[in-house]
Amino acid sequence: MGLTHEGCQNDTTCAKEACNKLYITLDELNDLQEELAKYEQDMARDPHNWNNWMALSQYGYLLLQFERNKEALTACERVTELKPDYYWAWYNQSTVLERLRRYKEALAACERAIEIRFYEDLGWHKRSILLMILGQGEEAFAAYKRATELRQSLKRKIVFEVVSRLPNQFQYADIERAYPEVSRSTICRALADLRSLGQVRRIQQGRNAIWEKIQIET
Repeated sequence: MGLTHEGCQNDTTCAKEACNKLYITLDELNDLQEELAKYEQDMARDPHNWNNWMALSQYGYLLLQFERNKEALTACERVTELKPDYYWAWYNQSTVLERLRRYKEALAACERAIEIRFYEDLGWHKRSILLMILGQGEEAFAAYKRATELRQSLKRKIVFEVVSRLPNQFQYADIERAYPEVSRSTICRALADLRSLGQVRRIQQGRNAIWEKIQIET
């Protein structure tokens, strides 16, 4: 399968545009294209593959990456028929419906995804975007707030895991090196949670504060 899309006369330019959209390298783009080509061959060779929800899910995801939206929608809809409790099929279906500007249907698919995994921040974030598009600003803000809360909660849980792997005494910088994506304010909130649970204590104040794990006697 080539790198060009309809109307494109330059393979290199088209490939760079695709890489930028997907946040991947050219080699990774080629890998995705090869994988999609294989799935297309498998689907054409054996119609029974349309009853394999796992294969169809990956096929739909790949179609989605290359903005083959109508084909992706067909695959996603088939997955939700075969596996109605599969979160990512509904989430991807919502994404492709949004691209097709079928916003009410996109919101309905998003709501179904949230019903299945209410703790996923991505679903709530998508819900906020769709509600905003549909002119429901107040509900959109509430959904965005919920997404932010879930994201922060997840980050704090990751900080908990990082702390469990650190030496008995550690500093903020130790956590930041292990988990560079997290902000200092999130680290502080996570450590405050751990301190309230009696699992850590601060033994030196300041920006370079030293924290110590509390050994629980058994």
